[in-house]
Amino acid sequence: MSRTIVTVLILVIALLPTSVRAQGTSVESNKEECKAKGECRSPQDEVDSWRNWHNSIEKALAERFTAMCPETMSQGKPLSAVVTYTVAENRHITNVKLLQKSPNFIFNVLVLRIVNSMNDNDVFQFPNGYRGPDINKAATFSCGADRWSGIILAK
Repeated sequence: MSRTIVTVLILVIALLPTSVRAQGTSVESNKEECKAKGECRSPQDEVDSWRNWHNSIEKALAERFTAMCPETMSQGKPLSAVVTYTVAENRHITNVKLLQKSPNFIFNVLVLRIVNSMNDNDVFQFPNGYRGPDINKAATFSCGADRWSGIILAK
């Protein structure tokens, strides 16, 4: 009976496409193949790519905020608002909400407008061909004391 099972297994393996059979090759040969193609990325490379992605978004929002924040707001009483939003794979911004409002209605509208105006911006292109779930983010906008900060809620 065991001879029959071995024969069946040999036939099944022989009938598998070459690409499926190759998946059983050693880790070392896969590493060599990826090095030859120039596609190898260390875990630190991945971390750096995501860190750069988050920093690029923060910088782009800060530049837009600085350009759109009226001079009168930057000289007045300090204002701060926290905005949450979701970045989709297609660079679309969705679910833009004020998590924490400032007492100034105009400032609140301004920060929502800034985040919404970034919709479909190239800065939101996920790194390394990432195809996972959408990414939730948050940013704190502060005005009046020349402050800006960004907060990452989730990756």
